[in-house]
Amino acid sequence: MIDAQERVAAKRGLRTTGEPIPSLYRGRRRANGDTVVTVNDAPLKHYVVHSPTGFEWGYGGSGPSDLALAILVHHLKVKPLGPRPGFRWSGDGWDRVFTLHQDFKWQFVARWPQEKDWVLWSDDIDDWMKATP
Repeated sequence: MIDAQERVAAKRGLRTTGEPIPSLYRGRRRANGDTVVTVNDAPLKHYVVHSPTGFEWGYGGSGPSDLALAILVHHLKVKPLGPRPGFRWSGDGWDRVFTLHQDFKWQFVARWPQEKDWVLWSDDIDDWMKATP
């Protein structure tokens, strides 16, 4: 059972130890084939960079690229600005996300089976980033 101190810390996004609470990313496919992607049970924002039709996973296309990008934008707390003319986004941290997102796509998003639900913890992203030069 979570005590009152833990509950207050959780509202601030921290554990009582001061460590951040990991985010949980989830993807599922509805019966009609549409994808639903959430972070901590809220919809994950789609930044249209590669795919005008939304998120996908299980292969290396534009939908998985935008999913990888959106996960990293959220995880790294980037505040995107734009899109600028020519559909280029900007913002503090955007260049880093854009540099990492294709590798992240191939290491995670492209490997998730298309027909199955998936989950990803922010701790897994942290581990991947520590191992990525």
